[in-house]
Amino acid sequence: MSAALITGASSGIGAVFAQELAKRKKNLVLVARSEDKLQQIAEKLQAKYQSVYAATKAFVLNFTEALWAENRNTGVKILALCPGPTKTEFFNAAGWERFSVNNSEYKNYE
Repeated sequence: MSAALITGASSGIGAVFAQELAKRKKNLVLVARSEDKLQQIAEKLQAKYQSVYAATKAFVLNFTEALWAENRNTGVKILALCPGPTKTEFFNAAGWERFSVNNSEYKNYE
């Protein structure tokens, strides 16, 4: 599976790249600072759920990194767990069976 990661996907050249690659039926991971703008472009690209999911994951990771930086000298431990694909029903429920760990070469860490 290949995918294009497009940062700044909600406006400018990032939006143009997203639109052009979507026309070519490429898998997209869209990242933007504005959730509202990101949702708008995702709807235009007819990939709403995948884009919002990816944007949410990117937000959580960046938010966690910011919390870590702000609290690094306080004794508070902050961790973002990013395991990659795991054996769940997520892919089947989302209609992305071809990406399921059950149908791929991903290791199963049960």
